[in-house]
Amino acid sequence: MMSPQDFVDAAMVGLDLREPITIPSLAETGEWTRYKSARNALLSGLVNSDPASRYLKRG
Repeated sequence: MMSPQDFVDAAMVGLDLREPITIPSLAETGEWTRYKSARNALLSGLVNSDPASRYLKRG
């Protein structure tokens, strides 16, 4: 487990690097980028004005 001092020190370095999100234990920043991309793709599918076709009444 990361010590509180290491956590704070790492977070302060992240702020110095102007990272908008600082996650001291995340080694690969690409993982955060992939997460944001996946989240944005999901969100764009949640704001449609019509139900998904699989939920339309079958007749």
